[in-house]
Amino acid sequence: MIDKFGKKIGLFFLVGIGLFLIINLIWKAPLPQNQPQVLKDQKGNLISEIKKQTYEREELLPENLKKALIKIEDQRYYRHLGIDPIAILRALAHNLMKDGKRQGASTLPQQLVKLSQQAYHRSWKQKIKEMLIAFNLSLHYSKEEVLRTYLNQVEFLNGIRGYKSACESYFGKPCAALFPSELSFLIATAQLGKNPLQEKGFATIKKKSEVLCIRAFGSEQCKDWEQLPPLANSELKLPPNSLLPQLSEYQAGTEEKDQISAFDLQLYEQINQLLDRSKDYRKQLAMEDCCVILLNKTGQILSMNTCRPFDEEEQGQVNGCLRKRQTGSAIKPFLYSLAFHTLGQTGGTMILDEEIAFPLAEGYQYRPKNFSLKTYGEVSLADALGNSLNIPAVKLVHELGVQTFLDFLLKLRQAFGSATKEEVAKDQERFSAKQLGLSVALGTYEMSPLHFAELWRFFFDEKEEELEAYEKGRDEVYSILTKNQHRILSFGVDNYLNQAGWASKSGTSRHFIDGRSCGIHREKELISCVRAGNYDGSPMKKSGILTAGYLWNLVVSIL
Repeated sequence: MIDKFGKKIGLFFLVGIGLFLIINLIWKAPLPQNQPQVLKDQKGNLISEIKKQTYEREELLPENLKKALIKIEDQRYYRHLGIDPIAILRALAHNLMKDGKRQGASTLPQQLVKLSQQAYHRSWKQKIKEMLIAFNLSLHYSKEEVLRTYLNQVEFLNGIRGYKSACESYFGKPCAALFPSELSFLIATAQLGKNPLQEKGFATIKKKSEVLCIRAFGSEQCKDWEQLPPLANSELKLPPNSLLPQLSEYQAGTEEKDQISAFDLQLYEQINQLLDRSKDYRKQLAMEDCCVILLNKTGQILSMNTCRPFDEEEQGQVNGCLRKRQTGSAIKPFLYSLAFHTLGQTGGTMILDEEIAFPLAEGYQYRPKNFSLKTYGEVSLADALGNSLNIPAVKLVHELGVQTFLDFLLKLRQAFGSATKEEVAKDQERFSAKQLGLSVALGTYEMSPLHFAELWRFFFDEKEEELEAYEKGRDEVYSILTKNQHRILSFGVDNYLNQAGWASKSGTSRHFIDGRSCGIHREKELISCVRAGNYDGSPMKKSGILTAGYLWNLVVSIL
Protein backbone atom coordinates (compact mmCIF):
# COMPACT_ATOMS: atom_id res chain seq x y z
CA MET A 1 0.00 0.00 0.00
CA ILE A 2 2.75 2.39 1.01
CA ASP A 3 4.77 1.35 -2.05
CA LYS A 4 1.85 2.17 -4.39
CA PHE A 5 1.29 5.50 -2.67
CA GLY A 6 4.98 6.33 -3.04
CA LYS A 7 4.89 5.50 -6.74
CA LYS A 8 1.88 7.79 -7.23
CA ILE A 9 3.63 10.63 -5.46
CA GLY A 10 6.76 10.07 -7.56
CA LEU A 11 4.71 9.97 -10.77
CA PHE A 12 2.85 13.12 -9.81
CA PHE A 13 6.19 14.82 -9.06
CA LEU A 14 7.69 13.80 -12.43
CA VAL A 15 4.60 14.95 -14.34
CA GLY A 16 4.77 18.30 -12.53
CA ILE A 17 8.40 18.77 -13.46
CA GLY A 18 7.63 17.81 -17.05
CA LEU A 19 4.79 20.33 -17.32
CA PHE A 20 6.97 23.00 -15.75
CA LEU A 21 9.73 22.40 -18.32
CA ILE A 22 7.29 22.31 -21.25
CA ILE A 23 5.67 25.60 -20.18
CA ASN A 24 9.07 27.26 -19.84
CA LEU A 25 10.20 25.95 -23.24
CA ILE A 26 7.05 27.30 -24.90
CA TRP A 27 6.79 30.61 -23.02
CA LYS A 28 9.64 33.09 -23.39
CA ALA A 29 9.76 35.91 -20.86
CA PRO A 30 10.97 39.22 -22.33
CA LEU A 31 14.28 40.55 -21.08
CA PRO A 32 13.45 43.21 -18.48
CA GLN A 33 13.90 46.76 -19.74
CA ASN A 34 13.42 49.82 -17.54
CA GLN A 35 12.55 52.92 -19.52
CA PRO A 36 14.60 56.05 -18.75
CA GLN A 37 12.53 58.02 -16.23
CA VAL A 38 11.69 61.63 -17.05
CA LEU A 39 9.88 63.82 -14.54
CA LYS A 40 7.96 66.92 -15.54
CA ASP A 41 5.96 69.41 -13.53
CA GLN A 42 2.25 70.10 -13.97
CA LYS A 43 3.03 72.55 -16.80
CA GLY A 44 5.30 70.19 -18.71
CA ASN A 45 8.64 71.70 -17.61
CA LEU A 46 11.48 69.21 -17.15
CA ILE A 47 12.26 68.50 -13.49
CA SER A 48 14.53 65.49 -13.46
CA GLU A 49 15.84 62.87 -15.83
CA ILE A 50 17.57 59.60 -15.01
CA LYS A 51 21.08 59.64 -16.40
CA LYS A 52 21.59 56.40 -18.32
CA GLN A 53 24.27 55.17 -20.70
CA THR A 54 24.01 51.58 -21.86
CA TYR A 55 26.17 48.83 -23.29
CA GLU A 56 24.46 48.19 -26.64
CA ARG A 57 26.23 44.92 -27.51
CA GLU A 58 27.60 42.03 -25.45
CA GLU A 59 31.12 42.38 -26.87
CA LEU A 60 31.33 45.90 -25.40
CA LEU A 61 31.09 44.68 -21.80
CA PRO A 62 34.35 45.44 -19.93
CA GLU A 63 36.12 42.24 -18.91
CA ASN A 64 37.26 43.66 -15.56
CA LEU A 65 33.68 44.57 -14.63
CA LYS A 66 32.26 41.21 -15.74
CA LYS A 67 34.81 39.15 -13.84
CA ALA A 68 34.59 41.24 -10.66
CA LEU A 69 30.80 41.24 -10.60
CA ILE A 70 30.53 37.49 -11.12
CA LYS A 71 33.11 36.70 -8.43
CA ILE A 72 31.30 38.94 -5.96
CA GLU A 73 27.64 38.41 -6.82
CA ASP A 74 27.29 35.02 -8.51
CA GLN A 75 30.38 32.77 -8.69
CA ARG A 76 28.56 29.92 -10.50
CA TYR A 77 26.85 32.26 -12.97
CA TYR A 78 28.01 30.33 -16.04
CA ARG A 79 27.06 26.94 -14.51
CA HIS A 80 23.43 27.40 -13.40
CA LEU A 81 20.06 28.17 -15.01
CA GLY A 82 19.08 31.25 -13.04
CA ILE A 83 18.82 29.36 -9.73
CA ASP A 84 21.85 28.27 -7.72
CA PRO A 85 20.95 25.29 -5.47
CA ILE A 86 24.38 25.33 -3.79
CA ALA A 87 23.99 28.98 -2.83
CA ILE A 88 20.46 28.31 -1.52
CA LEU A 89 21.66 25.45 0.72
CA ARG A 90 24.61 27.52 1.94
CA ALA A 91 22.33 30.46 2.80
CA LEU A 92 19.83 28.21 4.59
CA ALA A 93 22.59 26.63 6.68
CA HIS A 94 24.07 30.04 7.52
CA ASN A 95 20.73 31.61 8.47
CA LEU A 96 19.67 28.64 10.61
CA MET A 97 22.94 28.20 12.49
CA LYS A 98 24.31 31.73 12.87
CA ASP A 99 23.02 34.88 14.50
CA GLY A 100 23.41 38.29 12.94
CA LYS A 101 23.11 39.39 9.32
CA ARG A 102 21.19 37.05 7.07
CA GLN A 103 22.81 35.68 3.93
CA GLY A 104 21.09 35.70 0.54
CA ALA A 105 21.29 33.37 -2.46
CA SER A 106 20.00 35.51 -5.32
CA THR A 107 21.67 34.97 -8.67
CA LEU A 108 22.30 37.77 -11.16
CA PRO A 109 19.20 36.81 -13.22
CA GLN A 110 17.11 36.94 -10.03
CA GLN A 111 18.54 40.36 -9.18
CA LEU A 112 17.69 41.52 -12.69
CA VAL A 113 14.05 40.47 -12.22
CA LYS A 114 13.97 42.24 -8.84
CA LEU A 115 15.28 45.45 -10.42
CA SER A 116 12.82 45.38 -13.29
CA GLN A 117 9.85 44.80 -10.99
CA GLN A 118 11.14 47.28 -8.40
CA ALA A 119 10.47 44.60 -5.79
CA TYR A 120 12.15 46.25 -2.81
CA HIS A 121 9.99 44.52 -0.19
CA ARG A 122 11.01 40.91 0.28
CA SER A 123 8.70 37.93 0.77
CA TRP A 124 8.79 34.22 -0.05
CA LYS A 125 6.15 34.77 -2.71
CA GLN A 126 8.29 37.41 -4.40
CA LYS A 127 11.44 35.27 -4.12
CA ILE A 128 9.73 32.29 -5.79
CA LYS A 129 8.42 34.53 -8.56
CA GLU A 130 11.93 35.88 -9.17
CA MET A 131 13.37 32.35 -9.30
CA LEU A 132 10.80 31.17 -11.86
CA ILE A 133 11.33 34.14 -14.17
CA ALA A 134 15.13 33.92 -13.75
CA PHE A 135 14.98 30.25 -14.79
CA ASN A 136 12.98 31.15 -17.90
CA LEU A 137 15.39 33.95 -18.85
CA SER A 138 18.34 31.57 -18.50
CA LEU A 139 16.66 29.07 -20.82
CA HIS A 140 15.99 31.53 -23.63
CA TYR A 141 18.84 34.06 -23.52
CA SER A 142 22.61 33.74 -23.53
CA LYS A 143 24.58 34.45 -20.37
CA GLU A 144 26.08 37.53 -22.03
CA GLU A 145 22.64 38.93 -22.95
CA VAL A 146 21.38 38.58 -19.38
CA LEU A 147 24.58 40.04 -17.95
CA ARG A 148 24.48 43.04 -20.31
CA THR A 149 20.87 43.76 -19.38
CA TYR A 150 21.71 43.54 -15.68
CA LEU A 151 24.67 45.93 -15.98
CA ASN A 152 22.43 48.43 -17.78
CA GLN A 153 19.64 48.28 -15.18
CA VAL A 154 21.46 48.51 -11.82
CA GLU A 155 20.25 51.60 -9.94
CA PHE A 156 22.49 54.08 -8.16
CA LEU A 157 21.41 57.19 -6.27
CA ASN A 158 21.78 60.71 -7.66
CA GLY A 159 19.74 59.95 -10.78
CA ILE A 160 22.07 57.31 -12.24
CA ARG A 161 21.18 53.93 -13.73
CA GLY A 162 23.62 51.36 -15.09
CA TYR A 163 27.32 50.73 -14.48
CA LYS A 164 28.40 52.61 -17.58
CA SER A 165 26.72 55.79 -16.34
CA ALA A 166 28.06 55.26 -12.82
CA CYS A 167 31.68 54.90 -14.00
CA GLU A 168 31.46 58.03 -16.13
CA SER A 169 29.56 60.05 -13.52
CA TYR A 170 31.50 59.22 -10.35
CA PHE A 171 35.00 58.70 -11.80
CA GLY A 172 34.90 60.48 -15.15
CA LYS A 173 36.22 57.47 -17.10
CA PRO A 174 34.93 54.22 -18.61
CA CYS A 175 34.59 51.13 -16.43
CA ALA A 176 37.43 49.40 -18.31
CA ALA A 177 39.82 52.09 -17.01
CA LEU A 178 38.87 51.79 -13.34
CA PHE A 179 41.33 50.53 -10.73
CA PRO A 180 40.26 47.41 -8.79
CA SER A 181 39.56 49.58 -5.73
CA GLU A 182 37.32 51.91 -7.77
CA LEU A 183 35.40 49.06 -9.36
CA SER A 184 34.89 47.41 -5.98
CA PHE A 185 33.68 50.75 -4.65
CA LEU A 186 31.00 50.95 -7.36
CA ILE A 187 29.81 47.39 -6.73
CA ALA A 188 29.59 48.13 -3.00
CA THR A 189 27.63 51.31 -3.79
CA ALA A 190 25.07 49.30 -5.73
CA GLN A 191 24.84 46.62 -3.01
CA LEU A 192 24.39 49.01 -0.09
CA GLY A 193 22.19 51.65 -1.72
CA LYS A 194 24.16 54.37 0.11
CA ASN A 195 24.97 57.80 -1.29
CA PRO A 196 28.75 58.00 -1.95
CA LEU A 197 28.59 61.80 -2.14
CA GLN A 198 27.74 61.95 1.56
CA GLU A 199 30.65 61.62 3.97
CA LYS A 200 28.91 58.98 6.10
CA GLY A 201 27.73 57.03 3.05
CA PHE A 202 31.20 57.17 1.52
CA ALA A 203 32.81 55.75 4.69
CA THR A 204 30.33 52.84 4.81
CA ILE A 205 30.85 52.02 1.13
CA LYS A 206 34.65 52.30 1.40
CA LYS A 207 34.72 49.81 4.27
CA LYS A 208 32.51 47.32 2.43
CA SER A 209 34.44 47.67 -0.84
CA GLU A 210 37.70 46.48 0.76
CA VAL A 211 36.10 43.08 1.44
CA LEU A 212 34.74 42.96 -2.11
CA CYS A 213 38.08 43.95 -3.63
CA ILE A 214 39.89 41.08 -1.93
CA ARG A 215 37.18 38.65 -3.03
CA ALA A 216 37.29 39.82 -6.67
CA PHE A 217 40.93 40.71 -7.25
CA GLY A 218 42.92 39.10 -4.44
CA SER A 219 44.69 40.63 -1.46
CA GLU A 220 47.77 41.65 -3.45
CA GLN A 221 45.86 44.22 -5.54
CA CYS A 222 44.02 45.53 -2.48
CA LYS A 223 47.00 46.15 -0.17
CA ASP A 224 47.34 49.50 1.63
CA TRP A 225 43.60 49.97 1.23
CA GLU A 226 43.36 53.41 2.81
CA GLN A 227 45.76 54.75 0.19
CA LEU A 228 43.84 53.37 -2.81
CA PRO A 229 41.32 55.49 -4.72
CA PRO A 230 38.80 56.87 -4.06
CA LEU A 231 40.19 58.44 -0.90
CA ALA A 232 37.29 60.81 -0.11
CA ASN A 233 33.80 61.69 -1.30
CA SER A 234 35.18 64.98 -2.61
CA GLU A 235 36.98 63.00 -5.37
CA LEU A 236 33.66 61.90 -6.83
CA LYS A 237 32.46 64.43 -9.36
CA LEU A 238 28.83 64.18 -10.34
CA PRO A 239 27.76 66.63 -13.06
CA PRO A 240 24.18 67.86 -12.52
CA ASN A 241 21.73 65.94 -14.64
CA SER A 242 18.50 67.68 -13.67
CA LEU A 243 17.04 70.94 -12.49
CA LEU A 244 16.09 69.36 -9.16
CA PRO A 245 18.58 66.57 -8.37
CA GLN A 246 17.23 66.15 -4.84
CA LEU A 247 14.11 64.54 -6.31
CA SER A 248 16.26 61.58 -7.36
CA GLU A 249 16.84 60.79 -3.71
CA TYR A 250 13.14 61.29 -2.97
CA GLN A 251 12.19 58.83 -5.73
CA ALA A 252 14.46 56.17 -4.23
CA GLY A 253 12.62 56.24 -0.90
CA THR A 254 8.93 56.23 -1.77
CA GLU A 255 6.31 53.96 -3.26
CA GLU A 256 4.19 56.91 -4.45
CA LYS A 257 5.26 57.20 -8.09
CA ASP A 258 2.61 59.84 -8.88
CA GLN A 259 3.32 62.10 -5.92
CA ILE A 260 5.38 64.65 -7.87
CA SER A 261 3.22 64.86 -11.01
CA ALA A 262 1.71 68.10 -9.67
CA PHE A 263 5.10 69.73 -9.02
CA ASP A 264 5.11 73.45 -9.89
CA LEU A 265 8.57 74.50 -11.07
CA GLN A 266 7.68 78.20 -11.15
CA LEU A 267 6.48 78.06 -7.55
CA TYR A 268 9.63 76.17 -6.58
CA GLU A 269 11.79 78.96 -8.02
CA GLN A 270 9.71 81.65 -6.29
CA ILE A 271 10.19 79.98 -2.91
CA ASN A 272 13.91 79.58 -3.57
CA GLN A 273 14.11 83.36 -4.08
CA LEU A 274 12.30 83.94 -0.78
CA LEU A 275 14.69 81.61 1.05
CA ASP A 276 17.66 83.33 -0.55
CA ARG A 277 16.43 86.70 0.69
CA SER A 278 16.07 85.28 4.22
CA LYS A 279 19.79 84.53 4.58
CA ASP A 280 20.61 87.47 6.88
CA TYR A 281 17.66 86.76 9.16
CA ARG A 282 18.54 83.07 9.32
CA LYS A 283 22.15 83.88 10.09
CA GLN A 284 21.11 86.04 13.03
CA LEU A 285 19.08 83.14 14.44
CA ALA A 286 21.79 80.50 13.75
CA MET A 287 19.41 78.71 11.37
CA GLU A 288 21.55 77.10 8.67
CA ASP A 289 18.91 75.12 6.92
CA CYS A 290 15.24 74.50 6.42
CA CYS A 291 12.79 72.42 4.47
CA VAL A 292 9.67 73.85 2.83
CA ILE A 293 6.97 71.40 1.72
CA LEU A 294 3.83 72.34 -0.19
CA LEU A 295 1.18 69.69 -0.82
CA ASN A 296 -2.18 69.76 -2.49
CA LYS A 297 -5.32 68.12 -1.11
CA THR A 298 -4.43 64.69 -2.48
CA GLY A 299 -0.92 64.75 -1.03
CA GLN A 300 0.92 65.52 -4.26
CA ILE A 301 4.03 67.66 -3.89
CA LEU A 302 3.75 71.16 -5.34
CA SER A 303 7.19 72.21 -4.13
CA MET A 304 10.04 70.85 -2.02
CA ASN A 305 12.71 73.43 -1.13
CA THR A 306 15.69 73.52 1.21
CA CYS A 307 17.70 76.51 2.43
CA ARG A 308 21.05 74.75 2.14
CA PRO A 309 22.14 73.93 -1.43
CA PHE A 310 21.49 70.29 -2.20
CA ASP A 311 24.92 69.80 -3.76
CA GLU A 312 26.97 71.42 -0.97
CA GLU A 313 30.43 69.84 -0.98
CA GLU A 314 30.85 69.56 2.80
CA GLN A 315 27.61 67.68 3.50
CA GLY A 316 27.14 65.92 0.16
CA GLN A 317 23.78 65.56 -1.55
CA VAL A 318 21.23 65.47 1.27
CA ASN A 319 17.53 66.22 1.02
CA GLY A 320 16.60 67.52 4.47
CA CYS A 321 12.90 67.12 3.69
CA LEU A 322 13.38 63.35 4.01
CA ARG A 323 15.33 63.27 7.29
CA LYS A 324 13.53 62.33 10.51
CA ARG A 325 13.44 65.04 13.17
CA GLN A 326 11.32 65.72 16.24
CA THR A 327 8.00 67.39 15.50
CA GLY A 328 7.81 69.50 18.65
CA SER A 329 4.44 70.99 19.63
CA ALA A 330 3.33 71.00 16.00
CA ILE A 331 1.99 67.51 16.76
CA LYS A 332 -0.49 68.81 19.35
CA PRO A 333 -3.39 69.37 16.89
CA PHE A 334 -3.53 65.60 16.38
CA LEU A 335 -3.49 64.99 20.14
CA TYR A 336 -6.34 67.43 20.70
CA SER A 337 -8.37 65.95 17.83
CA LEU A 338 -8.10 62.54 19.49
CA ALA A 339 -8.90 63.95 22.94
CA PHE A 340 -12.01 65.78 21.70
CA HIS A 341 -13.27 62.54 20.18
CA THR A 342 -12.26 60.05 22.87
CA LEU A 343 -12.82 62.12 26.02
CA GLY A 344 -15.90 63.98 24.75
CA GLN A 345 -14.27 67.37 25.28
CA THR A 346 -14.50 70.59 23.27
CA GLY A 347 -12.50 73.76 22.84
CA GLY A 348 -14.59 75.30 25.60
CA THR A 349 -13.73 72.59 28.15
CA MET A 350 -11.68 74.09 30.99
CA ILE A 351 -8.43 72.54 32.24
CA LEU A 352 -6.14 73.51 35.07
CA ASP A 353 -2.69 74.63 33.95
CA GLU A 354 -0.64 74.11 37.10
CA GLU A 355 2.59 72.45 38.17
CA ILE A 356 2.18 68.70 38.28
CA ALA A 357 4.35 65.62 38.72
CA PHE A 358 3.76 62.22 37.10
CA PRO A 359 5.37 59.21 38.83
CA LEU A 360 7.88 57.18 36.81
CA ALA A 361 9.76 53.97 37.48
CA GLU A 362 12.25 53.72 40.34
CA GLY A 363 10.80 56.70 42.19
CA TYR A 364 11.48 59.28 39.47
CA GLN A 365 8.98 61.95 38.46
CA TYR A 366 8.17 63.72 35.21
CA ARG A 367 7.37 67.42 35.68
CA PRO A 368 6.36 69.07 32.40
CA LYS A 369 6.92 72.80 32.02
CA ASN A 370 5.35 75.37 29.76
CA PHE A 371 7.68 77.10 27.31
CA SER A 372 7.37 80.35 29.30
CA LEU A 373 8.06 78.47 32.56
CA LYS A 374 4.82 80.05 33.88
CA THR A 375 1.44 78.50 34.70
CA TYR A 376 -1.87 80.13 33.84
CA GLY A 377 -4.45 78.50 36.08
CA GLU A 378 -7.78 77.53 34.55
CA VAL A 379 -7.76 77.84 30.75
CA SER A 380 -9.93 76.54 27.93
CA LEU A 381 -8.60 73.69 25.80
CA ALA A 382 -8.85 76.03 22.79
CA ASP A 383 -6.47 78.50 24.45
CA ALA A 384 -4.23 75.67 25.69
CA LEU A 385 -3.86 74.40 22.11
CA GLY A 386 -3.48 77.78 20.39
CA ASN A 387 -0.94 79.00 22.95
CA SER A 388 0.85 75.65 22.89
CA LEU A 389 0.78 75.10 26.64
CA ASN A 390 2.69 71.94 27.52
CA ILE A 391 1.14 70.98 30.86
CA PRO A 392 -2.44 70.59 29.51
CA ALA A 393 -1.12 68.56 26.56
CA VAL A 394 0.70 66.15 28.87
CA LYS A 395 -2.42 65.85 31.02
CA LEU A 396 -4.45 64.91 27.97
CA VAL A 397 -2.05 62.22 26.77
CA HIS A 398 -1.86 60.86 30.32
CA GLU A 399 -5.65 60.52 30.39
CA LEU A 400 -5.81 59.05 26.89
CA GLY A 401 -2.82 56.75 27.23
CA VAL A 402 0.42 57.06 25.29
CA GLN A 403 -0.25 53.90 23.28
CA THR A 404 -3.71 55.18 22.30
CA PHE A 405 -2.15 58.32 20.84
CA LEU A 406 0.55 56.35 19.02
CA ASP A 407 -2.11 54.05 17.55
CA PHE A 408 -3.97 57.12 16.30
CA LEU A 409 -0.82 58.48 14.63
CA LEU A 410 -0.35 55.08 12.99
CA LYS A 411 -3.89 55.25 11.59
CA LEU A 412 -3.14 58.67 10.14
CA ARG A 413 0.13 57.53 8.58
CA GLN A 414 -1.60 54.54 7.01
CA ALA A 415 -4.41 56.73 5.67
CA PHE A 416 -2.37 59.68 4.38
CA GLY A 417 1.33 58.83 4.34
CA SER A 418 3.67 57.77 1.54
CA ALA A 419 6.15 55.98 3.82
CA THR A 420 6.63 52.27 3.11
CA LYS A 421 5.09 49.68 5.42
CA GLU A 422 8.59 48.63 6.47
CA GLU A 423 9.55 52.17 7.46
CA VAL A 424 6.37 52.64 9.49
CA ALA A 425 6.98 49.29 11.22
CA LYS A 426 10.52 50.34 12.14
CA ASP A 427 9.22 53.62 13.54
CA GLN A 428 6.73 51.70 15.69
CA GLU A 429 9.59 49.73 17.22
CA ARG A 430 11.80 52.77 17.66
CA PHE A 431 9.14 55.13 19.01
CA SER A 432 7.25 52.85 21.38
CA ALA A 433 5.06 54.00 24.27
CA LYS A 434 7.69 52.83 26.73
CA GLN A 435 10.49 54.77 25.06
CA LEU A 436 8.59 58.01 24.49
CA GLY A 437 6.39 58.15 27.55
CA LEU A 438 4.33 61.28 28.23
CA SER A 439 6.81 63.44 26.34
CA VAL A 440 5.12 62.27 23.12
CA ALA A 441 2.62 65.09 23.76
CA LEU A 442 5.46 67.57 23.23
CA GLY A 443 6.61 66.09 19.92
CA THR A 444 9.43 63.67 20.71
CA TYR A 445 8.01 61.36 18.01
CA GLU A 446 10.21 61.81 14.92
CA MET A 447 9.04 62.18 11.33
CA SER A 448 10.52 63.65 8.19
CA PRO A 449 9.10 67.03 7.13
CA LEU A 450 7.45 65.37 4.12
CA HIS A 451 5.74 62.61 6.10
CA PHE A 452 4.65 65.05 8.80
CA ALA A 453 3.16 67.39 6.19
CA GLU A 454 1.18 64.46 4.79
CA LEU A 455 -0.53 63.94 8.17
CA TRP A 456 -2.09 67.40 7.88
CA ARG A 457 -4.34 66.07 5.11
CA PHE A 458 -6.40 64.77 8.04
CA PHE A 459 -7.71 68.34 8.54
CA PHE A 460 -9.32 68.64 5.13
CA ASP A 461 -13.09 68.24 5.39
CA GLU A 462 -13.02 64.91 3.62
CA LYS A 463 -14.70 61.72 4.77
CA GLU A 464 -12.30 58.85 5.40
CA GLU A 465 -14.20 55.72 6.35
CA GLU A 466 -11.68 54.57 8.97
CA LEU A 467 -11.42 58.07 10.47
CA GLU A 468 -15.05 59.16 10.20
CA ALA A 469 -15.54 58.98 13.97
CA TYR A 470 -12.89 61.68 14.51
CA GLU A 471 -14.43 64.28 12.18
CA LYS A 472 -16.15 66.37 14.89
CA GLY A 473 -12.98 66.71 16.95
CA ARG A 474 -10.92 67.33 13.80
CA ASP A 475 -13.18 70.16 12.65
CA GLU A 476 -13.15 71.81 16.07
CA VAL A 477 -9.34 71.75 16.15
CA TYR A 478 -9.26 73.20 12.63
CA SER A 479 -11.54 76.03 13.74
CA ILE A 480 -9.36 76.78 16.80
CA LEU A 481 -6.18 76.93 14.71
CA THR A 482 -7.70 79.48 12.31
CA LYS A 483 -8.39 81.98 15.13
CA ASN A 484 -5.57 84.24 16.24
CA GLN A 485 -7.32 85.01 19.54
CA HIS A 486 -6.23 81.61 20.87
CA ARG A 487 -2.53 82.41 20.28
CA ILE A 488 -2.25 85.85 21.86
CA LEU A 489 -1.23 84.71 25.37
CA SER A 490 1.99 83.05 24.15
CA PHE A 491 2.73 84.72 20.82
CA GLY A 492 1.07 88.15 20.87
CA VAL A 493 -1.39 89.65 18.40
CA ASP A 494 1.11 90.14 15.58
CA ASN A 495 2.60 86.68 15.14
CA TYR A 496 3.83 84.83 12.05
CA LEU A 497 1.01 82.26 12.14
CA ASN A 498 -1.68 84.91 11.76
CA GLN A 499 -2.62 84.41 8.11
CA ALA A 500 -6.26 84.62 7.03
CA GLY A 501 -7.86 81.28 6.28
CA TRP A 502 -4.92 79.20 7.48
CA ALA A 503 -5.23 76.75 10.37
CA SER A 504 -1.65 76.70 11.64
CA LYS A 505 0.55 75.49 14.48
CA SER A 506 4.22 75.82 15.34
CA GLY A 507 6.50 73.74 17.54
CA THR A 508 10.01 73.63 18.96
CA SER A 509 12.07 70.64 20.04
CA ARG A 510 14.24 70.70 23.13
CA HIS A 511 17.12 73.21 23.19
CA PHE A 512 15.86 74.86 19.97
CA ILE A 513 17.26 72.02 17.83
CA ASP A 514 14.21 71.87 15.55
CA GLY A 515 11.46 74.32 14.68
CA ARG A 516 8.26 73.39 12.85
CA SER A 517 5.37 75.39 11.46
CA CYS A 518 2.54 73.78 9.54
CA GLY A 519 -0.78 74.99 8.23
CA ILE A 520 -3.72 73.98 6.06
CA HIS A 521 -6.06 76.13 3.96
CA ARG A 522 -9.29 74.31 3.09
CA GLU A 523 -10.48 76.73 0.42
CA LYS A 524 -7.13 76.83 -1.38
CA GLU A 525 -6.73 73.07 -0.77
CA LEU A 526 -3.11 73.56 0.30
CA ILE A 527 -0.78 72.34 3.05
CA SER A 528 2.36 74.31 3.87
CA CYS A 529 4.95 72.93 6.30
CA VAL A 530 8.38 74.27 7.24
CA ARG A 531 11.10 72.66 9.31
CA ALA A 532 13.99 74.85 10.49
CA GLY A 533 17.25 73.85 12.16
CA ASN A 534 20.84 72.77 11.52
CA TYR A 535 22.02 69.49 10.02
CA ASP A 536 24.75 69.12 12.64
CA GLY A 537 22.17 69.25 15.44
CA SER A 538 23.40 72.55 16.86
CA PRO A 539 20.70 74.72 18.48
CA MET A 540 19.12 77.80 16.96
CA LYS A 541 18.72 81.00 18.96
CA LYS A 542 14.94 81.22 18.81
CA SER A 543 11.83 79.04 18.95
CA GLY A 544 9.89 77.45 16.12
CA ILE A 545 7.45 80.32 15.61
CA LEU A 546 10.33 82.76 15.06
CA THR A 547 12.39 80.40 12.86
CA ALA A 548 10.15 78.02 10.93
CA GLY A 549 7.18 80.35 11.51
CA TYR A 550 8.97 83.26 9.87
CA LEU A 551 9.71 81.22 6.74
CA TRP A 552 6.21 79.72 6.76
CA ASN A 553 4.75 83.25 6.77
CA LEU A 554 6.92 84.26 3.80
CA VAL A 555 5.80 81.23 1.80
CA VAL A 556 2.04 81.37 2.44
CA SER A 557 2.04 85.09 1.66
CA ILE A 558 2.68 84.30 -2.02
CA LEU A 559 0.18 81.45 -2.32
